[in-house]
Amino acid sequence: MTEKHTKYQTPGFGPVQDSFTGGRGEEEVVASDRAGAPLVVTKFGGTSVGDIVQIRKAADRIKQLWSEGQRVIAVVSAMGDETDRLMDLVNSITRNPNRRELDMLLTSGERITMALLAIILNDNGVPAISFTGSQSGIITDTAHTRAKIVTIRASRIEAELASGKVVVVAGFQGVSRTKEVTTLGRGGSDTTAVALAGTLGATRCEIYTDVPGIFAIDPRLRESASRIPVISFDEMIELSGAGSQVMETRSVIFAQRFDLPLWVGSLVFPNAGTIINSRGGTSDRPVLGVALSKGETIFSLIGCPDCQSDFTRLLSDFAQNNIPLELLYQNLPRTDRIIYTIIIPDAETLQIEQNINRLIGNREVKQVVKWDNLARVSIIGQGMKGVPGITVTMLGALYDHKIPVFITSTSDVRISAYIPRKMGQNAVNCIADVFGLA
Repeated sequence: MTEKHTKYQTPGFGPVQDSFTGGRGEEEVVASDRAGAPLVVTKFGGTSVGDIVQIRKAADRIKQLWSEGQRVIAVVSAMGDETDRLMDLVNSITRNPNRRELDMLLTSGERITMALLAIILNDNGVPAISFTGSQSGIITDTAHTRAKIVTIRASRIEAELASGKVVVVAGFQGVSRTKEVTTLGRGGSDTTAVALAGTLGATRCEIYTDVPGIFAIDPRLRESASRIPVISFDEMIELSGAGSQVMETRSVIFAQRFDLPLWVGSLVFPNAGTIINSRGGTSDRPVLGVALSKGETIFSLIGCPDCQSDFTRLLSDFAQNNIPLELLYQNLPRTDRIIYTIIIPDAETLQIEQNINRLIGNREVKQVVKWDNLARVSIIGQGMKGVPGITVTMLGALYDHKIPVFITSTSDVRISAYIPRKMGQNAVNCIADVFGLA
């Protein structure tokens, strides 16, 4: 690990150890000092900018960093439940909105936050300028509502940083090469922050949310859940993918690619938090955490002996539109009763149903089964590798509590079981107890 990343180990809210100013007052920090100063990227989630009071607290943290002589980029989400409010308006009109227009609407939430934060900073003596995703040079592919970042052309950001300004960036959004406004999907502000930090060589990236770090169990499901002080990229990727709502999976993948440690915490508890890095922490327990996802739907296409080419086209459509697949399964038939099974996010079910109906056409599919009443409970931990009995212990705990398991899936650091959705919280609690996670 490099020296700059070592210094990241103790963020807190005290003066940064490698402060550029050496203790000078903010009035002595001139623009020319900033060109070679350390760069800090901060990201403030919706609850951290939920109202003007919260935005002022975010501005205070930014002012502290700027006053220490550092260059600062602040990435912001929409205020509180603003994105949900906008989606409620759309849902009152249609179940299948035009995705381009949906992106145009949803990006407005972050633009409001960025402008308010920049106004507060300027009013408090901190020169600041706000940029949308397109003004920031965040170039994406053309998949509306779930775009991927292709490249970042941050010349405007770099110029403003060098002049001494704080740059406030609207998260969650970018622009395609065809000059269309795009959004990065839920949690996309995390991805914006980490991508900017990695591309511009930031010293550290701070992610502010409504909880003081990453927990072994979602605190909303188990109040006694313990905070994880250090977690590896691999573990965090699996935890995010399994349903943890603290970090977006793609953002952690970006951080791993750049070997950029992240600090995740709260403005309320600045000395707590969790560090995410390549090594992770040390623990004598094989299981680090348990997560629950209630946002997935399973589709099974049954009895289609000659549908493979159609099914391949269906998967290609998923890939082109950046639709994630949690699980893809094809049975080994003894008859013509072939079963193709896919698991996708609930938000994509309408489009998937339309695609299935369109692609299978007149094929002899005997049945299409849709399961939207299941949840996925998962255990995560690097220590599970090579440890016998982990799966048996997990499934045994579920069976002991009369929780049926329909599908299981595994990776090197994760074991997942699909169970009745209404039993999700009971499953989390019994697994947490058997592995001593609370």
